[in-house]
Amino acid sequence: MSVQKNIIFKWRKIENSSGHSPKARHGHRAITIKNMMLIFGGGNDGIIDEFHVYMPYENKWIWPKMTGDIPLGVAAFGMTNNVTNVFLFGGMLEFGRYSASLYELKLNNWEWKKIIPFVEKNQESPCARLGHSFVMHTSGQQIFLFGGMFNQNEDDPLNHNPKYLNDLYVLDIGKGSSNYKWSIPVTKGHSPSPRESHTAIMHKHQTTGHDWMLIYGGMDNNRLGDVWILDLNTMSWSSPQITGIAPAPRSLHTANVVNNQMYIFGGWTLMDKSINNPTDSTDSESNKMKECWKCSNTLAILNLDHLNWITPKIDESDVSDSIPKPRAGHSSTLIGSRLYIWSGRDGYRKSWNNQVCCRDLWYVDLDVPTAPKNLQLIKSTFDSLLLTVDPDINTERYLVQIKRISQVAHKTQSIPNIKQSPLLPQSIATATSSSNQQPTNHPITTSSTNQVVIGKKIVVKIFDKKNGKFTETPVECFPEIKQVLERNNGKITPQELLVMVKNHLASKNTANSTTTAAATASTSTSASVNTNKSSTMTTLLPTPLPPTSSLSSTNNMNTKIDENENRRDSIDKTKSLETTKIPQSDGPDDSEMPNTLTTSTTPVIEEIWHDVGLFRKPSFNIEHYFVPKNPEKLTTHNRIDKEYDSTQFKQVKLEPATRYKIRVAGFNAQGLGSWCEGPILGHFQTCAAHLPPAPSNVQIYRVSEGIHISWHNSTSSNSSNEIIEQSVFMAVDKEKVPNKNELQDQPFLKVYEGKQNHCIISEQLIKMANIQSEPKPAIIFRIASQNRHGYGPGTQIRWLFEELGIPETLT
Repeated sequence: MSVQKNIIFKWRKIENSSGHSPKARHGHRAITIKNMMLIFGGGNDGIIDEFHVYMPYENKWIWPKMTGDIPLGVAAFGMTNNVTNVFLFGGMLEFGRYSASLYELKLNNWEWKKIIPFVEKNQESPCARLGHSFVMHTSGQQIFLFGGMFNQNEDDPLNHNPKYLNDLYVLDIGKGSSNYKWSIPVTKGHSPSPRESHTAIMHKHQTTGHDWMLIYGGMDNNRLGDVWILDLNTMSWSSPQITGIAPAPRSLHTANVVNNQMYIFGGWTLMDKSINNPTDSTDSESNKMKECWKCSNTLAILNLDHLNWITPKIDESDVSDSIPKPRAGHSSTLIGSRLYIWSGRDGYRKSWNNQVCCRDLWYVDLDVPTAPKNLQLIKSTFDSLLLTVDPDINTERYLVQIKRISQVAHKTQSIPNIKQSPLLPQSIATATSSSNQQPTNHPITTSSTNQVVIGKKIVVKIFDKKNGKFTETPVECFPEIKQVLERNNGKITPQELLVMVKNHLASKNTANSTTTAAATASTSTSASVNTNKSSTMTTLLPTPLPPTSSLSSTNNMNTKIDENENRRDSIDKTKSLETTKIPQSDGPDDSEMPNTLTTSTTPVIEEIWHDVGLFRKPSFNIEHYFVPKNPEKLTTHNRIDKEYDSTQFKQVKLEPATRYKIRVAGFNAQGLGSWCEGPILGHFQTCAAHLPPAPSNVQIYRVSEGIHISWHNSTSSNSSNEIIEQSVFMAVDKEKVPNKNELQDQPFLKVYEGKQNHCIISEQLIKMANIQSEPKPAIIFRIASQNRHGYGPGTQIRWLFEELGIPETLT
């Protein structure tokens, strides 16, 4: 994200957190692990040795139980992490007494271990210090230690004699804790001046691809505001020329990187330069201590690609506590693109021994949310769709939009002879009703005559199968269509449109080529379609192996169906593993067949996207959507915070057995992020009235044999709707399945088939499961029921799975 002039950053204060909240402090450190903020050390009235974890999804603080070589409390130390471990070095144990110890925390069991790394001959390990930087290389294999302050009177800590440092060490952690090694790298160029309480960040430069360590600010009796870069590919120091208005020199600030921007917040800055003039005798030494420095709450941005300072705009509304108080010695960390600030001290006009520490937690969104991930159907009913996306900590609300897929109805007059199988989807059963007609090479389609396209502008899309692309042709290029529209005041039936497009293609000798014509109404007009409810939709023919539900209508597939497919393979734990596609309504099957069994021209009317609403949680029960009465005056951006009142919107309910496209975007203080849509070739579909509804009240728990799953089926007085079969599918890891070569990209395994509404999944099968790690480890199950008409919609369940990756002490 590049910061533009019109972007305003808005701070938000987090309140009403539950759990064991940390004490107010300064000189502590914070890092991010798996969307959690970990805080350790610091102090105010004494050094604190507590380790706290903040879980933003729950707005909860926890105090995990630690084991092993638990370190003493320290302040102004270095702390960094990779995916599996946290590393801690140095810091102040008490006034004048500093540490040179290195500790490692294993995140899988919260166990501390004191590490004594190997040191090369003729080299020394780092001396005891505070205020140094300790930052992880992007590879996760090395840690870079720079600078800090050392007490030259170690034997007499109270007689403090500070020495500022500018030494550089590398801790190699790539070969396991038994082989950790300190080394002093050889560098080129002039090194930064000695300093402490500076910041260091790692960044991969966009143009050169080189890894950088960037040093900013700090103090050496005076506050510093210089920038130094160590190119880790050449090990060369440089102090580049930075353009723009630089922030005031500072120390005890924080620095974090999002994309190509470094964000500096807070710290101690010079209040009045004249006070720092040693020739000025009007102020006593105590007054200098009180008034020379002040804490800051400014946010500054350094563009790392162009090396220019940016002064952002901050929303400072009249509401109290709209921005954090000035502070120094605070902690900051990033979760996604959201910057969190915790505690710190406000040292302005306070005596040296009576600091006032803040006990507050803030965040600011530095970028719009990324596109939501894993848009999935959880449940489909006759008049609603329940969908979810993965939770995103950077999203405050989710905007959901819907588009009704209105295919012009037509009848298929000839379909290859197919016998209905109990395992076949409902779409195939529909095809059998006309199976006694003679098959032809290409089915002939007809459409009802009461469907009318109304709009000021129509664009004809022609799909070229060879290139896999649509080409759009304005209606003005079709004289016949244009004449009909002018004659009928902009109205034309899909049947007329179909005939005219076919004639136009035939006139250019393309009627028998690999193109598909489609007419679409431009989204800039209020186009609409009145669908004939009694018409038969295009029959789709997926492969017969999986019991794909009628909700999962996919591309028509040119596939021969063997009558012998009526047989059923029984599943006896792991004796027979049937790889299959899953009853679902979230688009194409887990694999797509390239050929289609469609007519060469099929008119399709595309409607505009309509708002479903704004949701605070990543779960969306869609029963209706809102159609603006005047779409030209209402856009997504100017109605994002407005209610859908009846004067401007018409509420439209979802229809049974109707296909819809859904898309979702995250929204935060920076605006609306990118859209996440369902499968490009797929859709979500409400359930047909004659199919069994999705199973409900799913219960999953552990038993000695594995996992027990039970569910509830809605009863029906109609014997024709009696459920004859139940199926359970589990998401599996391809590498764990014996016959993995037969699996597709996103495989599900049928782990149960029978008439009972409960089953036990064996431990051997569970070992093949694909464990989704975010936001918590979970296994995905899908359950569907079948009656004589076919499979109904499936219910998807995300069962939280206890893994060692998340310690039990967190729960």
